[in-house]
Amino acid sequence: MSQKKLKKIRRESNQILEKNVVQKKPGIREILKNNWKFLVVLWLAVIGIYFNSLRGGFVSDDYASITQNPQIKSVSVSLKSVGAMTTVTNSLLAIAFGTESPIPYHIFNLVLYLLVLLAAFIFIFLLTDSKLVAKVTLV
Repeated sequence: MSQKKLKKIRRESNQILEKNVVQKKPGIREILKNNWKFLVVLWLAVIGIYFNSLRGGFVSDDYASITQNPQIKSVSVSLKSVGAMTTVTNSLLAIAFGTESPIPYHIFNLVLYLLVLLAAFIFIFLLTDSKLVAKVTLV
């Protein structure tokens, strides 16, 4: 084959490859940068909705697992329990803030919920490549 034909074939194959190259998905930082306004509005709405409940008392199983639990301040005991994540966080909160006020527990759960919203937005955005789908899913 002549050099001209080889160059032409290479050029054509490069053009085909450029057309078929899958676009690189944006990173987490880029997703947050491009959607920060929506996320701030969403977070403010969630905080606004749950703000009134921050001053609420303990309910239901909170009495047995927090206020009436003699082992609440023992992290080692909490690690051995069935629902380790919940009991460990309750234990750490009890050590840091005590068991008299439910406000630290409510604030921790609210912050955790906000972080889950953020993670869900990023996951859905990366999964679907659609900002609209990610936003509609969270709202």
